[in-house]
This record gives sequence, C-alpha cells and structure tokens, in this order.
Amino acid sequence: GIASVPAIGYVRVAIVNSADQVVRTVLPNGLDDGGRAAGVYDVAWDGRNDSGGFVADDNYNVRISAKDLVGNSGENVLSYPLTFDRTAPGCDITLKNGDPYTNGTSVSAQIQYNDDLSGVTHMQFGGNITAPSGWQNIADSAALTLSSGDNVKTVTIQVRDRAGNLSKISGTTQDSIILDTTIPTISTPSPSPSVFKDSTTITATVSDINSVGDWGVYAEVSGGKVLIDTGAGGNISQVWYGRYGNWNAGANLPSGDYRIIAHAFDAAGNEGWSPWGIAYIDRDPPGGSISINNGDPYTASTSVTLFVSPNDNRSSPAQMNMRFSNDGSNWTPWEGYKSSKSWTIAGGTTSPTVYAQYIDAVGNVGSPTGDNIFLDQAPPQISFNGSSPSGYSFNPYLNGSITVNYGITDDLSVAS
Repeated sequence: GIASVPAIGYVRVAIVNSADQVVRTVLPNGLDDGGRAAGVYDVAWDGRNDSGGFVADDNYNVRISAKDLVGNSGENVLSYPLTFDRTAPGCDITLKNGDPYTNGTSVSAQIQYNDDLSGVTHMQFGGNITAPSGWQNIADSAALTLSSGDNVKTVTIQVRDRAGNLSKISGTTQDSIILDTTIPTISTPSPSPSVFKDSTTITATVSDINSVGDWGVYAEVSGGKVLIDTGAGGNISQVWYGRYGNWNAGANLPSGDYRIIAHAFDAAGNEGWSPWGIAYIDRDPPGGSISINNGDPYTASTSVTLFVSPNDNRSSPAQMNMRFSNDGSNWTPWEGYKSSKSWTIAGGTTSPTVYAQYIDAVGNVGSPTGDNIFLDQAPPQISFNGSSPSGYSFNPYLNGSITVNYGITDDLSVAS
C-alpha cells in the first residue's frame, strides 16, 4: 500500500480486523519513532500479526494515524478492505444429473462450489475426459467430452479462489458414469406354437453388456407395425392373440403368415432390433372326404371299411384327429388319423350314410362330410317262363338241345 504524509510529523499505518482490533503495525513501529518528511511511502503486509504468526482468515482494513509537530492528530481508515484467505474452497461435481449411464461421450456436469472469503473464480477437470482442458471460468455447469471406450469413466474437478487457494480432492470432487455405446442383441422372436388359432407365446433372448431396460414386440399388419405388448428387463416372453389393434385389442386377424419383430433398450438408452420371425394364424376349418368300401355302391354286410382323406392349409393329416357317426349326431370320441377304419353301418335302411368330421392341430373343426352305400341283404328271386321245372318230364337221354327260359330279380342290385 501507499501512505502519503503531507507535512513533517509523525505517522503510523496499522492493520485492523473486522472487530476493529489492531493486529499489525506496518509503518513505522509507533507514533514516537520520529518525524517523517512529507512524501509518499510504500508499506507491505505479509499477513502476519505483530507476534509473527499468520492472522486468521478475515476481512481487514488499513488505518492511518498522523500527528503534526504542534500536536494536532488525525486518523483515517481506508474503505478498500483487505481479505486474508488461506482456506481452500470447496466444490462437488455430478455427471448427467446423477444418471449412472450414458450412450455418448458428450455429457453435462453439474457443479457446486463455495468459498467464504475471496470467492471461487476458476475450475478445471481431470480424469477420463478429452475436453475441456486447462482452467475455465467458474460456472454452474459444463459440457464434457469423455474418453472413448465402453467402461466406467471418472471425472474430477478442482476449483481456485481469488486468493489462489485450490480445492482438495475428495469424494465429492469426482463422479463416475458408465459409457455404454453397444446396442442390445435380440434373438429372432419365436412363437410357441408357431401355428395358432387363439394365442401364442412369443419369446426372444435379450443380452447387453450392462442391463436391459424397456422392450416391445410387434406384428406386421398391412405394412405397418402393430404393438403386441411391452415389458421391461430380462428376456422377452409375451402372449399374442392375433388381433388387429395395439395391446392385443381389436378384431381377430385372418389366417395367414405374420412377421414378428422385437426391440429393446438398455439402461444407457441404446436401442436394438431383432431379426424378423414368423407366426402363422390358422382360423380356417379343415376339409376332407370319406369313402365307404373305397367307393363300392353296394354292400351285402353291415361291416364295411371307411377310407378317410382329411385336408388342411397348415396341418398335415398325421397332425389331425377324426371322428365318425352313423346319424350325424352321435359321434365316436376323437381319435388320431388313420387312412382307413373298420366300421359297422346302420341296418334297417337300404342306403345308410356314414359321417366323418376332422379337427386340425390348432383346434379348428371342419363340417361333417358323409358317404352312403346301398345295403342289400335280400337274395335275388328266380322265376321260369312257362311251367316250373318240376312240371317237365325228365328224359336223361337227349339227342339234341333243350332251352330253359328264366328270370332273376333283385330289389337293389343288378343280378348277374
């Protein structure tokens, strides 16, 4: 500082604390040190008290006292305070508002800082970052660039106050975040059963280097995606009812092949999509035919053989079941497919019908189909034209030919 003495006299320059107590006399050493010529004097203070120790952190003022040669005295206190500050400032840092993950190297840092005396002026960052570098003007936030590579990144902060004190490294002056730029891997969605009528369960395996977040499963309908359902965490397992609308709502979709796809987010927000899978909706009933005795029009016995031929757009005959009836109302239990079956037709009618009905692998039931056959159990009738053979005289010796006229009739079949 500078002390100005306007005339010959005595002068003293002292340092006083915020309680107006003198802690150090810096010029000269008292009022009785002798006169000082008028002029300008440099004074310096090293932050110590009159005992040689450092003063406490506080705001200090300069007090100048003077007395002229005739005994008039005066005193003035400089209005510009001096701050003695040897205390390190404090600070802490939070990356991305406390989010444990980031999927990019650009992250924000939230900064808090404090200093009771001189005030914080600058900050600098260290650790797993590439920018910014060097001292920056203090601010409440900063844009940082993390170093590349998926792993845990730790960033440190240090601040500086006006007195040049630096903050100390502690737990709050650093923060860590996981850099994860790898998208989740999702297997091809697999419906079980792959062919269904009412519902199927779609499963897919989701894997990620960290943890799996939200996922969704979609069906392709009319060129767009219909959301089947969503979930969170772990592998995918979701029931689909084969409907038009999102969330398994709306009317049933018609039979056909439908592509299925799934996506998932990981904890860092990376999104991955699966390959397309296929599910087949089968809501069409099966068809087929039945043939009695392989198409013979007549039978003399009620014991016959049924030849069956079911057909379906998705189920093979071996996957189907069948049942039979003589009247279309009373049915045998469902049984596995066989190409033929022994059967007893109903007696008491000349043209009995046997019915067959088929059910496919997903439960669609077809309409009954039938075949009939003429049941002829009466022998043919034989008659002779003219007298009966018993009316003829029998001569075992013939020297020529004999002609017998007869007729054969039957109620159903043509005699031979």
